[in-house]
Amino acid sequence: TNAYAALTTEEKTFAKNTIVVYAPHPYIFISKCKATDDGFTIVSEGNELEIGDGKEESPNSVPKWEDSKLKRLPLVWTNPVTGRNHLQAHGCCVLRLETYDGPVTKENMESGKLKLVNSLSLEESRSKLHSLFGRSIAPGRI
Repeated sequence: TNAYAALTTEEKTFAKNTIVVYAPHPYIFISKCKATDDGFTIVSEGNELEIGDGKEESPNSVPKWEDSKLKRLPLVWTNPVTGRNHLQAHGCCVLRLETYDGPVTKENMESGKLKLVNSLSLEESRSKLHSLFGRSIAPGRI
């Protein structure tokens, strides 16, 4: 079974309404961090480099970056052949999860109809992704 199919109805609604925002220069951002035991995400110990506003650099920050170039991808994608929904996220590189007031589709995002209703912090985002994917990445399922 896929990760999406293993979710509760409430979790599926959350996932369909959520975008994963990835950190700028993600591997530099997490370069001083260690992964969780399962390798899915990062241990939240505050070792990430600073992000700042993207306009200035320092030895403790990621290189300059532009907000328009941050990757923002839906947490759920639909397989065009089967029509089945699937969860997809790169847990190590997440910056935050943004949840909207309706399903995140290309049409809804381009129309500007969706309104942001919640944005999880870095630590909350990692925890939420781990809870959503945890059943699917358990040792007995891999």
